[in-house]
Amino acid sequence: GDEPKHTGVSLDAPNDRSPGFKALYSCAKRNGLLYLQFHGAELKHNGIDWGDDKTISIIDDGENVKIDLNGNTVKVFCHHTQFPIGIAYNN
Repeated sequence: GDEPKHTGVSLDAPNDRSPGFKALYSCAKRNGLLYLQFHGAELKHNGIDWGDDKTISIIDDGENVKIDLNGNTVKVFCHHTQFPIGIAYNN
């Protein structure tokens, strides 16, 4: 219940039934270094709307799935950059 919420997705329907995605970025600290991190979800269009629940699921590092409002199984993810973008602290 504490996932970030957003306004509805206003993307047009795809011409070729291809999925879309939405993402939220943040910084993650690991071993004293900062990494850019992305939490996101796949979006599937059913001909009427994207089935978006207006939340960004926050999961641990990796990928998982959830059911959207149209009953589609969609991928949710948390990926971070391979290389650090800075130092979190300096002892």
